[in-house]
Amino acid sequence: MDATHKVIDIQFDPEDVVLLILEANERLLRRRSLAGVTRLQKLVFILEEETPFEGIGRMFDFVPWNFGPFSKGVHEAVDFLDGCGLVEIEEREVESVYATREEALLLEDIATDSDRDTNENQAIPVREKVFTLTDDGKVVASKLRELLFQKKPADCEAIDSVVSRFGAKPLGQIIRYVYHRYPLMTTNSIHPEAKRVSSSSSDLD
Repeated sequence: MDATHKVIDIQFDPEDVVLLILEANERLLRRRSLAGVTRLQKLVFILEEETPFEGIGRMFDFVPWNFGPFSKGVHEAVDFLDGCGLVEIEEREVESVYATREEALLLEDIATDSDRDTNENQAIPVREKVFTLTDDGKVVASKLRELLFQKKPADCEAIDSVVSRFGAKPLGQIIRYVYHRYPLMTTNSIHPEAKRVSSSSSDLD
């Protein structure tokens, strides 16, 4: 093969996956930023569970946590990218409607969903993290996608598919989808939806 057309062999890591998700979010959904670390966690989890994205299983170790599947690697990746100047992390105040104030205080990144009934509980202000590619981050993410498309186009399609399908959905819908499809990941959750999943499972026993 001509050297000018040789495909570079690259090894992707968790930071690359996060960059590619943020790039797809901006390119496909025309959204400058991705709101909420819980949303990012769920997108990565779905990418791992429901697509053939090669090697992602070794990058993130998801465990049941307060709001379903959680990977420390996602947090470490965004913190690293922030430190490198590739991703900007901002915080904004939003309102969250949860069964108890204690639950809301534990959740610092979930915005109010339009489909949630707000009549039963009082909306509580919480802090939400917002992730945005910097100019340098856009350049790096674009090059990563180009390399990935050359070597593994199916992986590019997997990221685009997950972001297109779930990126713009209200977070509550994503959480319900993940909880009902992966009930074992709800065992430690404090989210009200986990109680409904548990109740449904008990009814089937």
